[in-house]
Amino acid sequence: ALAYNIDKRYNISIKNIIPQIDKKDYICFMFGEVDCRYKIFTYSKKHKSSIEEETINVVKKYTDFIKNKFKEYKIILWGPHAQHSNPSHPYIDCDSFNRNKITKIFNEELKKICNLNGWKFISIFDIMIDDNMETDNSYFLPDTIHLNPKKSKCLLLEQIII
Repeated sequence: ALAYNIDKRYNISIKNIIPQIDKKDYICFMFGEVDCRYKIFTYSKKHKSSIEEETINVVKKYTDFIKNKFKEYKIILWGPHAQHSNPSHPYIDCDSFNRNKITKIFNEELKKICNLNGWKFISIFDIMIDDNMETDNSYFLPDTIHLNPKKSKCLLLEQIII
């Protein structure tokens, strides 16, 4: 699902789950990977804006929605992971360097907003890339989109311990 369209997902699936969650518990949101892989670059071309501006707009819309709808809850935002360097699917709109650049900006903005709001931020993006923004593809399942839980689960659990 798109971070940009989280408001549309709310009525479809999120709204029904929230009443079951105790206000002392954490809610973890993981949106943005599709935006980074398939939408932000396209929108920057369409709107004649920079990828930075488009990324910040998406993050702002996403986090403003969470701030307004879930102010009573403790929040964890799970930042999007790095992008596979050679995906086997058609749902990409630019090369892996630009997808990773967009993802890095997205995560930096998420982290800033988490710090401002007292939310927890987790991500394995930085672990998955090298200094040239190239991805270690061993973190992925064969579909080249989803993370391999055997490789990523421990890394995330280390960050999520509250």
